[in-house]
Amino acid sequence: MNYSAYHNEQSIKNYYVQIMQDHVDDYYNFCDCSNNQNINSNKAIECLFNDYTPVKIITELNMPPWVEYLLDNFLDKISAHSKIKYNEKELTEKEFLLVFLETVKVGQNLEKIKVPFLIYVLESTLNKFNFAKFPNVLKFINDVLDLYKNGETNTEKFKTVARAGFACVYVTDIEASARRFAEAAYAASQTPLNSESIVQIYNAAYYGHHFAACDADISFEKSKRFDPFAEKFLALIAEND
Repeated sequence: MNYSAYHNEQSIKNYYVQIMQDHVDDYYNFCDCSNNQNINSNKAIECLFNDYTPVKIITELNMPPWVEYLLDNFLDKISAHSKIKYNEKELTEKEFLLVFLETVKVGQNLEKIKVPFLIYVLESTLNKFNFAKFPNVLKFINDVLDLYKNGETNTEKFKTVARAGFACVYVTDIEASARRFAEAAYAASQTPLNSESIVQIYNAAYYGHHFAACDADISFEKSKRFDPFAEKFLALIAEND
């Protein structure tokens, strides 16, 4: 499917950017834009579509399904404990969604940033665990990275790497951070990727970074303060057509 953002219509982008801008400008930052009582719903998405219907990111904005899944996860983490910093400014949920809407260009195909984003996520894990103690995990992550960096499309090659790295995920004597990073690599080796597996990669790496911070005696609050992956996601959108 051709995912041409905003159905290649500037008027559609303007409409949704204005909706989100109005909510961001609300001094009290309240969200009373729907009757949805789902306590797990994301308020920023409710503001945008007047109900909690993330699938409208696909249907109304014509963006890939994995973008919808990832956005929902980014926003959930902001509402729970994370902060996203973009252009030196800390963003709230609504501000992040507004920046996302503004940054995506009319007609842009976000499929083009999927692999660069995954490479960034996996590369971020390489120096965050005791790779001298777990060289098999380091090799597994690098083997998966090589496939993506070389533009490999042969699923059998991904399966071969996945089989070799499978034990990294389920070995008993392994630190939590290394296990999470191995889980991210394993999810990335399961091609073709779907929306759920992309979110798996992101979440495994995200919490792996948290466990690595805990191993380094960094406080829970500090370790979860910023989400570098959400920041990179916005940056990749800005850098690509």
